[in-house]
Amino acid sequence: MKKLAFAGLLSLVMAVPAFCHPPKAIDLKLGDAGMLTVTITHQVKDPAKHYIDDVKVEVNGKKAVVQLFSVQTDKDTQTAVYLLHGLVKGDKIKVSADCNKGGELSKELLVP
Repeated sequence: MKKLAFAGLLSLVMAVPAFCHPPKAIDLKLGDAGMLTVTITHQVKDPAKHYIDDVKVEVNGKKAVVQLFSVQTDKDTQTAVYLLHGLVKGDKIKVSADCNKGGELSKELLVP
């Protein structure tokens, strides 16, 4: 009986990661006056239950923005736009996105 319970528990633990996945990609577009458009590719069946739950933006290693989400924009992406003041050539922007079910992806962009 203990072996059966252990096998059931093990199969449940092994199945959970199959439903969790980090974002597939992050697209960063820096426009005029520091407007940063972030598009995160994260394909899900139900964006109300499985979604990007937070996005962090750092400039030169310092937190600039932390935004929390409770749903995803649509089944394929999470999109957000941020105004970053005072950017200069060579600044490093890092964006990190977390899935509420587990998994994170980051991408960096140098200000041209």
